[in-house]
Amino acid sequence: LKLLLKLEVNLSYKKDLSIQDIQSKILYDPIEGAFFRLPTMNKIIFTESTSLLVAIKVRGKRYRIPAHNIAWLYEYGAYPDKVVMHRDMNKLNFKIDNLKQVTSTHLIRATNMYKCLKSGLRVKSHPTDVHKFIVEYNDGKPKKKIFQDYCVAYAYIEFLKIHIKRDLQKLGVSIGAL
Repeated sequence: LKLLLKLEVNLSYKKDLSIQDIQSKILYDPIEGAFFRLPTMNKIIFTESTSLLVAIKVRGKRYRIPAHNIAWLYEYGAYPDKVVMHRDMNKLNFKIDNLKQVTSTHLIRATNMYKCLKSGLRVKSHPTDVHKFIVEYNDGKPKKKIFQDYCVAYAYIEFLKIHIKRDLQKLGVSIGAL
C-alpha cells in the first residue's frame, strides 16, 4: 500500500503540470539529449551516481520528474502512456531517438537480458567434481547448468549470447558493441 501511495505522489506531476509549465522551467535539446534550466540556461548534468529526476518548482510546489518523461513530453506534447526505455540501455542518453515507449514487462525483460549479456555469463569449475563445469547466468533469475566438458560449456555461453542478442533486437534494444 505504501508503494502504491508513493507511486501516486511521484506521478502527481502528470496531472498537475502542463507542457507549458515544464517548458517555462526546462529547455530540452532532443538531438543532444541535454536539459537546461531556464532562464539561466545552466545545463543539468546527470551521472551514474545522481538521480535521473529533474527538480522544478511550479506555483510554489516542488516536483521531481524523470528526465526521460520530460524529453517525451517535449517531443510528443504529452506524457508517455507507458514506461520509457532507453534503446541503448544507457540511462544517461536522453536523445529522443534513443527513447521508446514500452510496457513495464517489456522493459524488465530487456533489462534482465541486457545485464545477462553484459556481465552475467561465465564458466567455472564444479566445486566437488573436477571433471564438470558450471555455466552461471542471470536473466532475472539466477540459473546454473552443469557440463562434462569445458568446450561444450563455453559453446553453450556463445549460443546463449546469440539468442539473447536476437531477442534484444526484437525488443528494440540497440546492442551496439555487445
